[in-house]
Amino acid sequence: MTPPNSLSKVDPTLNQSKKLLTGSSNLPSKQKRDRQPTGLSLGVKVILTAIALGIIPVTVIGAISYKVTQSQITRQINQNQQSRTDHMAEMFEKYLNNRAKEAETLATSPIFTNPNVMSVVTVGQKKAALDVFQDKTGFYDSIVYLDLQGNPLFQSQSEPPSRQNQSQQKYFQNAIKNKITAIDELNISSDTGEPRIEFAVPVKNAWTDQVIGVLRFRIPSQKIMPLLEDYRSADEQIYLINTQSTFFASTFNNLENQPLTNYFPELQQAHITKQTAAELVNSPIDRDREQIINYAPIKIGTINPELNLGTAIAIDTDIAFAPLKSLKWIYLGGTIGTALLVGTIAGFLANRIIQPLVKLTSAVNELSQGKLDTRIKINRQDELALLGDRINNMAMQLEGAMQRQKTIARSSELMARISQARSSRELQLPFSLFLTEVRNFIKADRVIFYRFDEKWRGTVVAESVAQGLTRTLGVQFDDSCFAKEYVRKYQRGRIQAVSDIYQANLTDCHLKQLEPYGVKASLVLPVILEQPTTPDSERLIGLLIAHQCSSTRVWSQSNVDYFQQVAYQLAMVLRGYIVCKEENWQTASTQKDLSRVLTTMKDIARGDLRANLTSQSRPASDITQSFNLILNNLRESIAQIQTPSREISRELRENQQDLAQMKDRLKEQANQLALIFAFIEQISNSILEVSSQVGIASQTVDSVVTDLESEKVNFGHAIAFMSQLETNLRTNRDKVKNLSTASQKMTRVIGSIRKINLRASLLASKLSKRIPELDESAFGLKEEIKSIQQSITATKELENVLRGIDNEVREVLREYQKSENQIEQENYLVANGSKNLEQIVRVTKNAQQNLFSLVNMTKMQQQTFQKIDNLKGELNETSESITILSDRTIKSIEQTSITAKDLENVVNFFKLEQKTTTDYQLGNTN
Repeated sequence: MTPPNSLSKVDPTLNQSKKLLTGSSNLPSKQKRDRQPTGLSLGVKVILTAIALGIIPVTVIGAISYKVTQSQITRQINQNQQSRTDHMAEMFEKYLNNRAKEAETLATSPIFTNPNVMSVVTVGQKKAALDVFQDKTGFYDSIVYLDLQGNPLFQSQSEPPSRQNQSQQKYFQNAIKNKITAIDELNISSDTGEPRIEFAVPVKNAWTDQVIGVLRFRIPSQKIMPLLEDYRSADEQIYLINTQSTFFASTFNNLENQPLTNYFPELQQAHITKQTAAELVNSPIDRDREQIINYAPIKIGTINPELNLGTAIAIDTDIAFAPLKSLKWIYLGGTIGTALLVGTIAGFLANRIIQPLVKLTSAVNELSQGKLDTRIKINRQDELALLGDRINNMAMQLEGAMQRQKTIARSSELMARISQARSSRELQLPFSLFLTEVRNFIKADRVIFYRFDEKWRGTVVAESVAQGLTRTLGVQFDDSCFAKEYVRKYQRGRIQAVSDIYQANLTDCHLKQLEPYGVKASLVLPVILEQPTTPDSERLIGLLIAHQCSSTRVWSQSNVDYFQQVAYQLAMVLRGYIVCKEENWQTASTQKDLSRVLTTMKDIARGDLRANLTSQSRPASDITQSFNLILNNLRESIAQIQTPSREISRELRENQQDLAQMKDRLKEQANQLALIFAFIEQISNSILEVSSQVGIASQTVDSVVTDLESEKVNFGHAIAFMSQLETNLRTNRDKVKNLSTASQKMTRVIGSIRKINLRASLLASKLSKRIPELDESAFGLKEEIKSIQQSITATKELENVLRGIDNEVREVLREYQKSENQIEQENYLVANGSKNLEQIVRVTKNAQQNLFSLVNMTKMQQQTFQKIDNLKGELNETSESITILSDRTIKSIEQTSITAKDLENVVNFFKLEQKTTTDYQLGNTN
């Protein structure tokens, strides 16, 4: 929390008010204030400015609006024309696709595709069908049926009839190759010399799907012109452009087969790249007349992907953009009229605005002369009225600033008296008067200072309360919830602004404390005393609290900021008082603690260690804590010595008896050792005999292990041979299985041939019955029937042979399976024998190792017995030494027992049971 530097910052407006009140010497002189303007008056300037601000924007906006509208209309016209062009391209695309579908329907007619029907229908009937289709659709002037070599076989009625071979035409070749409809380039017909559309439709056999012929359809340009004429509107020209960039059809005369670049070179690039375009061009009729022309490509699809067709629609710009002419005059007249109207209104309004400004100017002049009671009255509901209100508020704030300055002066005087106080009597009056100033400033019902003691119990030490409300001065509050939950928060600078205590989620114990005093809202700030020299640099000494009892209240930020400054200033001015009180209390406390320590020292000299300087009425000082620590350490040391000293005496008595018994047992142990050494000598002789027998057995086991190792190698060779034999049998069995699989496949093939022969036999029997009805040309057919019967017989013999082979292969497979199972069993027996042999070898080797270990152990035991014999003499000497040492130890323990008894008597002199000392009366230091 950063405190203000001085009391003058309690009110942020103080410095401003001072400047306004003390700055009268800097005001302009009366001569300068009465100076008259020499140029245009403010009213004239405002009126001219208002008229200019009204006319200029309207004129600019009118010009911009016209340009934007012109651009939008132009764009809309271009979009409409382009949409019509795109629609024309789509319509022509649908036209070609519909014609293709119609032609494909005719090409799939049974009279052209079904072999049974084709053999019955005559050529005349087929020509009649073409004539009917041509008359019914009304789009074609020629339909020709071509063979695969491109020769015309028959055709519909047309003038002149087609006689040319079409085999060299690319679209004809594509139709046969791809088996789909193919369209030719839109160009001049070789038959009629006029523009036409030709496309070829393949005719496919309904049974085999093979192309057996081609139907060529021709649409003359005269059939296309009605499509263009019906679509175009008045004053428009429509053009169809082919791949060679020439006009194929046009609503404008004499342009067929003319190059596109001669009339519209701007469209050449769009036509090549198949992109839409819109250009301004010269009319083909009159080069001085400008037109807008829109181009769109025609998507042909699969009937000829290489075909590049396009359509264009042109219209004169004077006709297309005719709406812009009337729009120009409409915008011009509207802009001029609006500008005049706006200028008139602006001048009238500016004149009305000037009058309140004159009033505001005169009022500000009076305020600048120090007449702070001047007020402005403007009967308006606009910004000027708001300005007048703000000037009035400023005058009121200046008056309030003067009052606050007086309040701050009184508060500074009271704080000076508080800072000099060194007793509660000297502090009470100025503190209460200061809180009264604070309460009046924030307009609260009660302001109190709440002081904490060491256990965070609080007492109201100063108060300012409105008349008629309950006083809280001297009241003590013991809030158990505060120490647990809120102390740490207030130490960190917590600010609690409660507008309604019943809506702020306060604890029950807190509410019970506030309700008896009629509190509805509260503002609580901590008063923290900074102590840089202590570990806890910030100490919470109390709370500065404001109560609102008349109603709930929302505390403004200015109130909170002011209260925060007051809390910091209180902490600063109370420092001297608190430090002085604490020093007095510490001096008195130190004297009392020293007196208690001297009294306790006399008790200790008499052997009484039960004293305790701890007091329940106040915390222990450093002196009492240090003395209690020393006394406790002394008490604990003696207590720790007392019990062990008793235990030592008891243990020494017991040890004296144990040593006497040990001396007797040592004599018995010497006799037992003599017997043990005699038994060890007998065991040593037995071990020598065992060692010789173990050496003979070890040589026998070595020969057995060598023989078993050789047999193990032989078993390994046998297992490898059996494994190789089993692998060979499996390989041969797999090969025989493959042979069996091939035999089965051949059997299935023979079965299929038998079915075919069965059908051939049935066919031969049927043909045999019809041979008498045929002429001599059936002789060759009889020979074929005989060949079929011979094939049937040969197939049956081959089938029998294959069945025999299959049976033999199965028999061989069974024999292989038996051999493989037998080898598997033998291999298992050999493997088990090898495992058993390995186990025998392993057991024998373990026995051999055990024999080696036994030989080594006998040798080690012999060495051990030799060492035991050497130690026999040493043990005799040690036994005699232990006897002498035990005698000395018994005498030493007797002397130590006497010393331990003396120590026990000294320790028992001190009284260690703790007794409760009477608390000293410390007096009230608050």
